[in-house]
Amino acid sequence: MNDSLQAQLADLNYILKEREEELAMLRSELGEATALRSNLDGKQAEIESLQDKLELRQLQAVGAEERELELKQELNEAGRMNPKYDELARAYAYLQSQHEDLKLRLAEMTLRNEELNQFARKAGELESRLEMLALERDDLRNRLADQETQKHLKEYNI
Repeated sequence: MNDSLQAQLADLNYILKEREEELAMLRSELGEATALRSNLDGKQAEIESLQDKLELRQLQAVGAEERELELKQELNEAGRMNPKYDELARAYAYLQSQHEDLKLRLAEMTLRNEELNQFARKAGELESRLEMLALERDDLRNRLADQETQKHLKEYNI
């Protein structure tokens, strides 16, 4: 019986050894599976990050397309405005030219006005002198007439 128990014990030790090896192998596989799972989680996080970046790039691309469309519209608008701008530039140049001409005419008129004022002052002075000379002349005539009258009276009185 002892031999039989020994044989059973040996069989059980053999089975135990196989089970321990199996267990060791399963633990090793579990470690590898955990590492793979961790690696897989890292790759999944990286894929999600790349998807987020891709979505961001797609949004940026849509925004860039919209901005490009806006810029094209602005360029078209600028193209339509260019003839108006040229017309306004010509009108401005024309008005500047007219303004310069008017300034010259104003300067000429101011000079003429000053000359007219000088002539008016001289004419006023001459009129005043003429009135004074006329008064002196009248006074001299009156004196001369008085003297002649006096002279005639003296001639008759003598």
